[in-house]
Amino acid sequence: MPTIISLSQARRRFRRLAALAVKGHSFIITRHGKPYLLMDAPEQWNNPNPRNSREGEHLYSTVKQPYQAHHDPEL
Repeated sequence: MPTIISLSQARRRFRRLAALAVKGHSFIITRHGKPYLLMDAPEQWNNPNPRNSREGEHLYSTVKQPYQAHHDPEL
């Protein structure tokens, strides 16, 4: 499960977060209390492990849902 951290904390601790992400940790970085971006290691993006796939799909839908109403299709 990803760790949630604010954007200001992520800025101050970026090197540490990057090192942890490379080791397999995931982070949801928030801005004004709302999901802003996901920091994850690349090898987890294409991992065929079904557990990772389910967690990734759930995480993506959880982060995406609040923003679907405001999605700009041109971006």
